[in-house]
Amino acid sequence: MRKIFFLMVAIMAIGFTACSSDDDIPQTVTTQDLQGKWMAEYYGNIYSFEFNGNNVKHMISKYPKVLRDLKGSFSLEGTNLIVTATVKTKDYEIGETESFYDVHWENSDKTKINISPIGVLSKTK
Repeated sequence: MRKIFFLMVAIMAIGFTACSSDDDIPQTVTTQDLQGKWMAEYYGNIYSFEFNGNNVKHMISKYPKVLRDLKGSFSLEGTNLIVTATVKTKDYEIGETESFYDVHWENSDKTKINISPIGVLSKTK
């Protein structure tokens, strides 16, 4: 009975060790990290964020139409990305709004970022 117990403990320890690769992914996203253009495609829509200093442009498009265009400023508070911007859709313009996103890295080389609830976006050149 004692051998079975030790065998189970050893298997559990190996299982937890195999899952430790998430430790390599940086947890903190900085304003400097965000600079540049990030893109993803989901369900035929193209999502992009472009960060330049403290300015941000976020666009959702379905070629060749722009479905939503957002331009404004952003700040980071921990894992919260806060965007204050004017939003335009294909039919109308909404005044200044404030949007909240959760942001974290998806890989250790910082080329993929999860901007939730949108999803994982890749850094473009």
